[in-house]
Amino acid sequence: MTPAHQLAEKLTEAQRDIMIGHLVDIPPHEAAELEELGLKEPAYFDNPESASRRLIYPITPLGLAVRAHLLSKEPEHD
Repeated sequence: MTPAHQLAEKLTEAQRDIMIGHLVDIPPHEAAELEELGLKEPAYFDNPESASRRLIYPITPLGLAVRAHLLSKEPEHD
């Protein structure tokens, strides 16, 4: 079992949902926890001068591996 698989198995349900989702509108405490785990990098605004700016949560290489593992375990939808 790889480190990514081990870490994926230890995530809470909320953390799993965030990693499988689009990483948008993450609650601050969840974002901080994922950052501490090394799954994401610090957030930044995509266009700081715009009124319609979005907060972006870049995923680390470890985070990508964890996400891939989680997605591989998701049931397929018809």
